[in-house]
Amino acid sequence: MTQTATKSTELTTTVDGALVRGTATEVAITAGAHEFTIDEPDALGGTDKGANPIEHLLAALASCTVISYQVWADKLDLTLDGVDVELKGDIDLAGFFGAEQGVRPGFQGIELGVPCPARRAKGTTAASRRPSPPTAPSWTTSRTASPSARRSRCRLRPEW
Repeated sequence: MTQTATKSTELTTTVDGALVRGTATEVAITAGAHEFTIDEPDALGGTDKGANPIEHLLAALASCTVISYQVWADKLDLTLDGVDVELKGDIDLAGFFGAEQGVRPGFQGIELGVPCPARRAKGTTAASRRPSPPTAPSWTTSRTASPSARRSRCRLRPEW
C-alpha cells in the first residue's frame, strides 16, 4: 500500500481462470459478476471461441486509457466529444514458442493512438487546460510495455 492509500482508495480485484475440459486453449474466466471465454485462434491450436489473451491485454489497456481520459477531463473541466483509442502490438511468436533464444515472448512494443477531441470550459485558456496523458492503472501495471504516442490530437474548442 502507498503512503497515501486508504481503505477508501484501495481496490482489490480477483479474476479466476480455468481451462475448459477437453480443450487445448479455451479458458473460462470469471471477473466479478462477469463471465467470458478466452481462446486462441485456430492457427495457434485453439478454436477461436473468444479473443485471445493478447487481445484481452490490449482491450484492458484501451479501456483503461479511455476511462482515464474521461476521469481527467472531468477534473480539468473539459468536455470530451468522445475518446477513441487504437492499440497495436507486435509479437514475435518465436519467443512464445521458445523457438529462438533471446526473442522476447511478449510484445516487442505497443503503439497507442489517441485522437482526443475536447472543448474547454468558458474562461480557460487552451494552454492551462491541455490534458496530459492519463494515469491509466493498466499502463502503470504493465511496465514492460511502454506505449508510444503514435498520434495524439487534442484540440480544445470553446463551448461558448
